[in-house]
Amino acid sequence: MNELIVGPYTVNCVTNTITAKNYINKLDPIATRLLEFFVTHTNETLKKEDIIKALREKNTQSEEQLDQTIASLRNALRDDINNPIYIHRHEGIAYQFDANGRKQEFRFDLKFTLILIILLLSSLLSIVYLLIKTGR
Repeated sequence: MNELIVGPYTVNCVTNTITAKNYINKLDPIATRLLEFFVTHTNETLKKEDIIKALREKNTQSEEQLDQTIASLRNALRDDINNPIYIHRHEGIAYQFDANGRKQEFRFDLKFTLILIILLLSSLLSIVYLLIKTGR
């Protein structure tokens, strides 16, 4: 790809530049490759290790380097880490990219739901145990 569209931004993959109205920024070549990877996998939850493997073709990339590259990309996209619209982090082990730049809605995932069920069952068992113990 020679050009990517990310929200209001146009990314030139040849010159490694990102532009928008009254805005231009130079990207590191690895950040451009990461953005290309994100765009081709938009809205997919991508594990850090899979992203590193995909970028490793030409450069060695560690988890720390990936985090730095993502921070650089967030800066170029003016994406707030605390309220992201493009690069969403999942539990510190995965990322999800939204090329349209929408804030993610909170949604229950399976892991959260199972933890909630376990906590509720644990509370229920404690109540049943206390009722049996007190003879009620």
